[in-house]
Amino acid sequence: MDNRELTDIIADISEAGFGYIILRDIPKQQVQIDTIITPVKGGFRGFQFVPAGPHYISVKGYRGESYSFWTYLHANEAVVKVLDPDREVLIDDTPENTEHYTNLAKSGAMASALMPYNLQGFEVWNKLTNHISEAAFPLPLHPIPDQVPNRFAYAFGEVHGGKEELFLAEFQLAFASWYITQGKSGPPERWLHLLQAIYNAGEQKMADHPRLFSQLVDALIGQFNFLQDAEFSEDSSLCYGADYLVEDLTDTEISDLGLKAKEFSDYLTARINA
Repeated sequence: MDNRELTDIIADISEAGFGYIILRDIPKQQVQIDTIITPVKGGFRGFQFVPAGPHYISVKGYRGESYSFWTYLHANEAVVKVLDPDREVLIDDTPENTEHYTNLAKSGAMASALMPYNLQGFEVWNKLTNHISEAAFPLPLHPIPDQVPNRFAYAFGEVHGGKEELFLAEFQLAFASWYITQGKSGPPERWLHLLQAIYNAGEQKMADHPRLFSQLVDALIGQFNFLQDAEFSEDSSLCYGADYLVEDLTDTEISDLGLKAKEFSDYLTARINA
């Protein structure tokens, strides 16, 4: 990444704002924030200059166990978590402690104990989570239904009430949750289910929701970029049914969707032939 790209990222983050994530009484072993894993030692108390938005944090214990949580951080906010040794989970600190450590962080008194967020790593994280908005948070991964007439209609209309931002958010969360936990057994079932729902949504659904499907193509390409070339073949779970998406997007005769169809088709061809 060159200096100009980093400057643009910093400018985008600065507009949204920064906050703090404070971790109390944790093992000083290793901490993961989003896609960045870093060793820590005594004196570490968390992170500063963390971009506002969704974040994943995981703390490694002395026995190899991990304590993790998702949070949505607001600008100029401090999320303060403390390890509960009895339940072995990270919980919200007391209101008094949260106020105390928030004031310390904002005043700069904790600066030496707070690690700066890796802004270069934010570009990767943002590609994985840019549709996980505050309105969609916290968002669970929904179970896969046994049999439904149309997977997209059910997931979009029934599960998410026809709200585009919620469908996009779960689609990204299903992939990101797997990717950041070092998934080794191939893409997760819920994500693959939603992928096939998108592929087989049908021309009318795409025409009814052009912005959604334009954003979905962008999200898909962004996610596919994190997968190995070996995952792509004409009969793989990633590509099976993709031709339906390309054909239906084109048949809507909506200019933007036609361009997205070509972009996605060209991308898949390049990955399959890589």
